[in-house]
Amino acid sequence: MLGLPEIRVGIPSVIEAALLPGLVGPGRAAEILLTGESVTARQALDWGLVNRVTPLGELRAVTAELVGRILDCAPTAVRLQKELMVRWRNTDQRTAVEYGINAFAQSFATDEPREAMDAYLGKRKPRFAP
Repeated sequence: MLGLPEIRVGIPSVIEAALLPGLVGPGRAAEILLTGESVTARQALDWGLVNRVTPLGELRAVTAELVGRILDCAPTAVRLQKELMVRWRNTDQRTAVEYGINAFAQSFATDEPREAMDAYLGKRKPRFAP
């Protein structure tokens, strides 16, 4: 279950609630925020609030697998991508594209793209510096 029950105890949901309309639409957000009712895992998945749902007993393995896939990627590129994702939330499309172009250029200031390309051509896993 996932919810924002603050309204039930006399206070509005604020910070995380501000993101909700953009994620699930204004109608669903209003229902969640005005009733304080929880959303099921299935609803959260259907509405795009979560990427996957897994049984509790498989949570560690599923999480480790996802983290492993991220850790297999170039660390500087991951950092730059995370920064872009945060910046994109608070900017217009033109500025977002400019941020992206700058991040693309920054990635080539590292050896990561060359290592990734060499690994691909050599049919091996890339070896990124930590």
